[in-house]
Amino acid sequence: RPQLLVLLKLDEDLHVKYPRMLTFVSQLKAGKGLTIVGSVIQGNFLESYGEMQAAEQAIKNMMEIERVKGFCQAVVASKVREGIIHLIQSCGLGGMKHNTVARSAAPRAAHLALMVPKNVSLYPSNHERFTDGNIDVWWIVHDGGMLMLLPFLLKQHKVWRKCNMRIFTVAQMDDNSIQMKRDLATFLYQLRIEAEVEVVEMHDSDISAYCYERTLMMEQRSQMLRQMRLSSAERQREAQLVKDRHSLVRMGSLYSDEEEEVVELPLEKVQMTWTREKVEAEKKNRGGVPENFRELMSLKPS
Repeated sequence: RPQLLVLLKLDEDLHVKYPRMLTFVSQLKAGKGLTIVGSVIQGNFLESYGEMQAAEQAIKNMMEIERVKGFCQAVVASKVREGIIHLIQSCGLGGMKHNTVARSAAPRAAHLALMVPKNVSLYPSNHERFTDGNIDVWWIVHDGGMLMLLPFLLKQHKVWRKCNMRIFTVAQMDDNSIQMKRDLATFLYQLRIEAEVEVVEMHDSDISAYCYERTLMMEQRSQMLRQMRLSSAERQREAQLVKDRHSLVRMGSLYSDEEEEVVELPLEKVQMTWTREKVEAEKKNRGGVPENFRELMSLKPS
C-alpha cells in the first residue's frame, strides 16, 4: 500500500487550491496507512512564520472536511522547488516515511511524477455514490502492477465500491488473443483482483511504437518460462531476446523457414528423449537436417 506525501498548492488567501486532491487521497487510502500533507510558503522564515502557521491550520481544516487521517506540515523556503525538496527529504520519522509523492500535474514535471491526477476539479466528492459504471485500466506490463493496484484500492472506498473494474490490453491481429486473455485472467486471480479482461486487437499502424514493444505478450513469455528454469537475470535477458526477435519478424522476413526451425531446435532437444528408433523416424520425416544436429545425433553413449 502506498504511503503518501501529498503536495498541496495554496492560493493568496491560504486556501487549498485543489481540495479534490485530498478527496482522491481519502478514497485511495480509505483511512489506512500513512498520509502526510505538505505545502510550501515562499518567503523568509522569520517574516513568514505566522503565514506558515495559518497555512497549516487551513490544511488541517480541509483534511477534516475530506476525512483524511494523517499529518500536516508546511515549510517556508525562498523557492518553491527548494521547499518541495525539503519536504520529500525530511517528512516522516523512522519507518513512518512516505514511498509515493502525489501532486497536481505540472507541465515540466509530468513525465517524472508517479501519480498525475488529471481533471481534479471534476473528481467526485466523498458524498457522491456511483451505483454503476466502470473503472477502465489500460495495462502495460513493465509497470510492476502499480496501475492495477490503484483502482483496486479505490474500489475499497464506498464512492467506487459498486463500479466494475475492466483491464484492457493491446494485441496484434496475428497474436493469440484468447491465450493472452486466459493468462491475464489467471494473473489477476492470483492477485485476488476481480476484474473483466478485454484484449483489443489492432493493426500495426494503429499501435504506437512504445505500446507495440511494451504491451502484453503473455503467451510467449509464459511458454518461455515454462520451458526454461532460469534465474531472474536470465529471464530478463531471454524476455528481451523474445521482444527483439518479434521486432525483426515484424520488420521483414529476415529468416527462412529452415532458420526458424534451427531456433526452435534447442527447445526440442531439452524436451525430447532420443532413441535410435526416434532418430531414424526423424531422419525420414525431415528432408534437410542442420549440420550441427547431425553431429549431435552421431554421438554414441559411453
